[in-house]
Amino acid sequence: MKKIKSLIYNIFFFIFYYFIKLISLFIKIRLLEIETRAIGHISEPIEVHILENKIGINKNSYLDIYFGQDKVVNEFLWNKWKKILNLKFSDKIKRKIFKPVFNIALKKKDNKILIPYRHHYFMSQDKSKLWQSFDLNNVLKNNPPLITFSNHEKKIATELLKKVNISEKDNIILLCNRDPYYRTNLKKNIGEIKYGHRDQKIDDYELGIKYLCDLNYKVIRMGKNMHQKSNIKHENFFDYAFSEIKNDLLDIFLNKICKFVISSQTGIESVASLFRKEIFFVNYNEFHFFHNFNYNIVYPKKFFYKKNGKELNILEIYKDIVSEYPKNNYEENGIFYKNLNQDEILNAFKEIIYVFENGKDEETLKINNNIKNKVFEKTGLNYNFLYSKQYLKSQE
Repeated sequence: MKKIKSLIYNIFFFIFYYFIKLISLFIKIRLLEIETRAIGHISEPIEVHILENKIGINKNSYLDIYFGQDKVVNEFLWNKWKKILNLKFSDKIKRKIFKPVFNIALKKKDNKILIPYRHHYFMSQDKSKLWQSFDLNNVLKNNPPLITFSNHEKKIATELLKKVNISEKDNIILLCNRDPYYRTNLKKNIGEIKYGHRDQKIDDYELGIKYLCDLNYKVIRMGKNMHQKSNIKHENFFDYAFSEIKNDLLDIFLNKICKFVISSQTGIESVASLFRKEIFFVNYNEFHFFHNFNYNIVYPKKFFYKKNGKELNILEIYKDIVSEYPKNNYEENGIFYKNLNQDEILNAFKEIIYVFENGKDEETLKINNNIKNKVFEKTGLNYNFLYSKQYLKSQE
């Protein structure tokens, strides 16, 4: 019976898909499912898309229908986008009607039905197919932020932060480190949790966090579903991920008032781009995502060949890791990685503070330009960020 229902369902929406194509001869209809399930997908990519429409990169003489997914990771941000996109009709109803048609169009790569959007499903090293999160046209750099806060929203946020001794006037740094709870069944026992290549233990950041706090920066550890609570006791450190004041409004507002963000590439840091805040990366490893992001200093994990234990340099990383994208199984490629230890993270944080407070020195620019030219010669890839000077010098 289920198979029959499924068959009827598929036939109906297949016919409906062609019905929309027929209508589009007279009223041009386009569809887009906005990925509301993950914060990295509902933040930067959406603003880039909206701003590209605003400056005329995508033609607007269509009836464009947007709808979200079943899961919404941040209701506050989604409501902001709905207001900006003027979405008033029920998301649930639109999803029921148009999602099956959207999926058919996506599978067929039917650009006449799809709203222009660089879907990550099609992402490759071909620049023209890079994900929407890549700001290919510098619209973020050349336009003011779209997300704003009402006086009422600001009041709610500031009063909540006041309870934990945090003010807009503080020198706030947001710390984003992903751990296995991000996509793990929360009912699992702690002993069953396994750390993957994008995960780090918060304890590894202890020396670096204390260093920042001693400099009178307020360090706020971000996150929603986290495995390990920090044991750090310092008046300038706040483990927001485990706090009672955590909510969707503050998740966004803190990115508005922070000085900058330090991340291991979790997706959370994408919100900072909505307010044009600098993002520094420590313990990063997915290099294929990086050759077009407008981010700042990057200090990667360490990678080694299994056959001889030799550490890979940048050129070898781009040759033996990036060239294998989208395959991320390092073991199959004969490579293993190590997270940075506490001393390495501390040194990375020291370099970040120097760059933030003083700007990039000539040696940093020179050594990076040299390696960028070599990467381009070998791979044809460009990227707009800088690798850590001490990281590059350690490879000389």
